[in-house]
Amino acid sequence: MSSFHSSAVPIPDSPLVIAHRGYRAVFPENTLPAFQAAWQAGARMAELDVQWSRDGRLMVHHDTTLDRCSNGKGLLKDHDAEVLRTLDAGSWFSEKFTGISIPFLREVVATVPEGCWLNVEVKPEAVPDSRHMAKMVASLISACAPLKGRLIVSSFNHLFLQHLSRLPRPPLIGVLSQKWQKDEEILELCIKTEAFSWHPDHRTLEKKAVQRMKSEGFSVYPYTVNDKKRAEELLAMGVDGFFSDHVRILASTFRQGK
Repeated sequence: MSSFHSSAVPIPDSPLVIAHRGYRAVFPENTLPAFQAAWQAGARMAELDVQWSRDGRLMVHHDTTLDRCSNGKGLLKDHDAEVLRTLDAGSWFSEKFTGISIPFLREVVATVPEGCWLNVEVKPEAVPDSRHMAKMVASLISACAPLKGRLIVSSFNHLFLQHLSRLPRPPLIGVLSQKWQKDEEILELCIKTEAFSWHPDHRTLEKKAVQRMKSEGFSVYPYTVNDKKRAEELLAMGVDGFFSDHVRILASTFRQGK
């Protein structure tokens, strides 16, 4: 496992309900109110996505385009942060959130309570080559320094995770995967990167894959689980927790580790 983990604050006990893009079911995703509400609802970890602005700022936003979650148009990377910050990232969800901005990563980091964790997902489009990978690592580590180790970095870009794992003291690594990837290939990648956790799609997850990964020492956090019955099925498989849009519902149902 990563040497970073040995000196970090312990991960909350299982089962861990991770707030997917904040409290996304009730608040506009990846916004400050969504994260603040997630902590208030009892989340011990939250997940977010990062993209680059044109002038090199880390913005918290899922899509490569602005159209779905703001009143902006086109690719996020084609706009400077100053312009992105003027966009309305709340009214698409509800009029009561009109005027909410796309946050900087540093702003979300500042909301994380002591003892809680953040999972930063680096979108593949943000790290298309080695130059971008080096820049992302430096910017990410700097922005997340106040967390003092309470950080998991995940990505579908497995070359980036390998790049990250070569740091002298890397953050904890979470390997994201989809249904088209074979379990043994993912296991090999987790071993190669000394990953902390595997983040599979719950819809295609099988017990044998969970048991195989856990036998090698990796935590398993499937995404995105919004149904209590399915959550119970996954826990019976042996998962350590799951990502959820409905953090209050699931966090109140399943004991959250201290």
